[in-house]
Amino acid sequence: MVRGDVLQIVAFTVLFAMAVSAMGQKAAPILRGCEALSQVMFKFTNYVMMFAPIGVGAAMAHTIATNGLTVLWNLGKFDRLALPGAFHPGGVCLWRGHDYCAGADASVLESGA
Repeated sequence: MVRGDVLQIVAFTVLFAMAVSAMGQKAAPILRGCEALSQVMFKFTNYVMMFAPIGVGAAMAHTIATNGLTVLWNLGKFDRLALPGAFHPGGVCLWRGHDYCAGADASVLESGA
């Protein structure tokens, strides 16, 4: 995965699913195992998400301890520039196109014409 070899994983997964599907009722134990594995992976992901804020806090503490409080100033500048565009109605310009921001009729863009 680090090298970007995703195609092999996708091809194996599709072929495996086709084979399990072709087996019909004989593959029921494999399906139950895959469902159990998916539940385990969801629980694992839940644990990772629970501890993520601690990791982010530790990473921020390390960065501030290494580079000083000026890092927060740069983060504040980023917040003032990027976040209003994400949450403000005017930020729609970022993904709706320049014509929308220039005063073009929004219905033309929404209809896909």
